[in-house]
Amino acid sequence: MRSHARPPLAPGGYELRLDQQVADGGQSLGALQGVVRHIELTAPRFNLPASEVHSVFPPPNATGAFDNRLAHCAVGRCRGSGARTPET
Repeated sequence: MRSHARPPLAPGGYELRLDQQVADGGQSLGALQGVVRHIELTAPRFNLPASEVHSVFPPPNATGAFDNRLAHCAVGRCRGSGARTPET
């Protein structure tokens, strides 16, 4: 596991463009209409010390159909501002 990973994209606005050509045996069958989407990356990133992470799903370097599963991270004992003692 890594203690942290820098996000590959900096915060800001991005434009995504998709164009597709269709061919059969080298003969062009035409092009599909292009799509343009605009996205904005604004959420702050955070990290956890590797010693605080108990497990993650999907596991690192896993392959498979995870599109219908919720990714999650199990952490160790809470030591942040939400940590409480039995008396509080």
